Amino acid sequence: MLEAVGKALGKAKAILIVGPGKAKTVLAGYLNEHFPEVAKKVWDIKPSDHPTDAQVVAAARDYFHKADRMH
Repeated sequence: MLEAVGKALGKAKAILIVGPGKAKTVLAGYLNEHFPEVAKKVWDIKPSDHPTDAQVVAAARDYFHKADRMH
């Protein structure tokens, strides 16, 4: 599954990893090891206990909106 995620993120311009427990750090580590070019696009890793799809979208919009204003 992680390989499919790494491939799917290949064209992303910026990545925010959101998730529960160790899941987010496992993904980040996998990307670092197997998809280093994708890993460079990870802007941040945020904890969130089992977010719904809507919560993930809202968190990403809020994060990138704030990040955009800083650049």
